[in-house]
Amino acid sequence: GNRADKLQEAALRRPPRAGEILVEYGTFIGTTAVRLAETAAQAADASRVPRACAPHVVSFEVEPVHAVVARWLIELAGLSWAAEVFLGLAADAARRAGDEFGQRSWGLVLFDHRGAKFHGDLAQLEDMHLLT
Repeated sequence: GNRADKLQEAALRRPPRAGEILVEYGTFIGTTAVRLAETAAQAADASRVPRACAPHVVSFEVEPVHAVVARWLIELAGLSWAAEVFLGLAADAARRAGDEFGQRSWGLVLFDHRGAKFHGDLAQLEDMHLLT
């Protein structure tokens, strides 16, 4: 299957838990964020978790136009309750998400931005104790 199918399969292998976030580095236009939000919403519905406690998707984007398009696509899909886009540099957005959602809250992370930054970004998450 394609990359999106593999990502969804990985997310379903260990379904997201209430209170967790699924994080995407590099939103582009939001198609992956929408797919992850649909998966999280289905997992919440299957386990009868209220929307307020359902897993949440947070996607980081540095390009303002891409962020606006992604936010529009998420709204169009009716998933603004389940997903949001943080605008800014990944390191700053990660700190913000850590502050808002807390330690050990990141259930799934997709690094879909510049590959050269992967090790630094992962080290930041480990230092901040964000991964579940």
